[in-house]
Amino acid sequence: MFSDVFVPIIPVLVATGLFMGLRGLLTQEAVLGVFGLTPSDIPNQLLIFTHILTDTAFAFLPALVCWSTFKNFGGSPVIGIVLGLMLVSGSLPSAYDVGSGAAEPLVFFGFLNVAGYQGSVLPAFVTGIIGAKFEKWLRKRIPDSLDLILTPFLTLLVGIVLALFVLGPILHTVENYVLYAVETLLTLPLGIGGLIYGSFGQLLGIFGIHHILNFLEISMLANDGWNYLNPIGTCGNVSQAGAVLAVALKAV
Repeated sequence: MFSDVFVPIIPVLVATGLFMGLRGLLTQEAVLGVFGLTPSDIPNQLLIFTHILTDTAFAFLPALVCWSTFKNFGGSPVIGIVLGLMLVSGSLPSAYDVGSGAAEPLVFFGFLNVAGYQGSVLPAFVTGIIGAKFEKWLRKRIPDSLDLILTPFLTLLVGIVLALFVLGPILHTVENYVLYAVETLLTLPLGIGGLIYGSFGQLLGIFGIHHILNFLEISMLANDGWNYLNPIGTCGNVSQAGAVLAVALKAV
């Protein structure tokens, strides 16, 4: 299920990562110095253009996740992408601004804080599942003459109410705890966390459940720009290549 939803959006995130790396390389003072330039010589318009390339996918990540989830669970992808865009609507305070203290969340019912879900994966994923199933349920019960109007209306209304006031706050909290637990494990002293993950992480691939790590890696990148899992996992992949090479050389 995770594979079907997240694999289709990985190429876009890979492209975004390449844009980030290219921008980081070309804006380094040492690289610019080769051409007799300094960071202050870079036009502001060019910097804004690079931010468009590197920030858009992660800013609208819930829309991508919700679109892919609707598509895989038999809903209308266009409803999914609109529902995902609602989660990061400009009318909501940005999750990044709320987290940095630059903005205050909206308060509903006197106690429920609501903000955008920029960088979140799990709320959009579960909202997409429920929304797609609810849409399919409606299509079986609403007459064809009213289906075109009522089904999208009710799906979006119920979906966004559940997402903002029920699923979002709960799942966003769960997601943060999971990310905190994984990051704490990987940053244990003396490389103990890396040893644990490096020793057992490859078993996830054997059992075919390694795609569950996609949402963790995407959330890490969206939250703080770092993927703590990939470097250790890459070492595991390279070690497998080394083992195969050793066997091949011994077999000659």
